[in-house]
Amino acid sequence: MSRFNCPCYGVILDGDNVLVLRRPSPHVWEFPGGSIEQGETIPEAIRREVFEETNLKVEPGIMIPVREADDVLAIFGFCEYKGGKVVISPREHLEHNWIPLASMAGTIGNVPVARSVQAFLKEIKK
Repeated sequence: MSRFNCPCYGVILDGDNVLVLRRPSPHVWEFPGGSIEQGETIPEAIRREVFEETNLKVEPGIMIPVREADDVLAIFGFCEYKGGKVVISPREHLEHNWIPLASMAGTIGNVPVARSVQAFLKEIKK
């Protein structure tokens, strides 16, 4: 029996720009997020993951489910900023950037965006 994975991500907007984080390995840009812990709701998981990875307090709103792969259904929550200043977790990310959401593509600079982000971008452009 195969295991189904359901990660969740925070899509944090500042005007027309969205926050992305660059991972060291695999070397990709991604949204803050991760796994839902036992007993958590999806909004609770997004709030926790965003805070752990960025030090930002957010309130998830509209949720968009996206089939990332055959065994992965990712949940993307558009988040309202509630407080804090971006401080990335140095054990998880190398840097952060605010990128115009409308112009995001398969790479940012010479660094690819994560498969999850590519699936999300494809879904919202429908």
